[in-house]
Amino acid sequence: MNWERPTRGSTATSWPWNTKGARQSGRSGPVPDGGRHLAGQLAVPSEADAAGGQKAFRQAPRGLKELFKGEKGRRLSAPVPPACSVREQNWLDNYQSARLYAEKKGSLLVPAGYVDENGFRLGVWISNLRAARKARPGSFQVTPEHIALLDAIGMQWDAREAKWAGAFRRAEEYCAAHGNLLVPVNYKTEDGFCLGDWVRRMRENYACAEKKLTSERIAKLEALGMVWVVPQEG
Repeated sequence: MNWERPTRGSTATSWPWNTKGARQSGRSGPVPDGGRHLAGQLAVPSEADAAGGQKAFRQAPRGLKELFKGEKGRRLSAPVPPACSVREQNWLDNYQSARLYAEKKGSLLVPAGYVDENGFRLGVWISNLRAARKARPGSFQVTPEHIALLDAIGMQWDAREAKWAGAFRRAEEYCAAHGNLLVPVNYKTEDGFCLGDWVRRMRENYACAEKKLTSERIAKLEALGMVWVVPQEG
């Protein structure tokens, strides 16, 4: 976003015109001849603050402070964006919950019923984001900026495909360790995934009349040595 300094005398914004004194002194005190107009009108730091890096996000909303945590003490290379709307602030708060979940769990495959420690229904929010991008791509919830933030923390937009890919990755690991996909039906991976039951369901999907497995998935499983019909013992 490019901010243009208004012409002297403009009534659009009370802009502090005389900032020379602050730049020369290097102090974090008020900017002469207009610094008083910053309070409550411009959601940007004073030049003295930006130069010293001490209070650069003084007026930024809480969500943006969290997003840029770690910038304290560093000289800003770009102006701080203006205060966001309540709707945007709420979205950023929800995003922080998603970011913390992704850091803890390693993905954003959030169960639909999951509620975070603050009582926020994160699972429902993530499901709504996926639905919005598919059915309402122009929605506020999935603007290009929001999508970029979510992609940065590993958002899986197609949950079914992501879950299948995760299960297949575990099947690959089992095959590498055991040389086959003859997984006992009650077998679980170290992270608690029921791989044996998943392989059983893949065989059932292959055998059913509806052909629930795509040709691509069949090829991937057969490349691992999948046995579609397991001989009965005895």
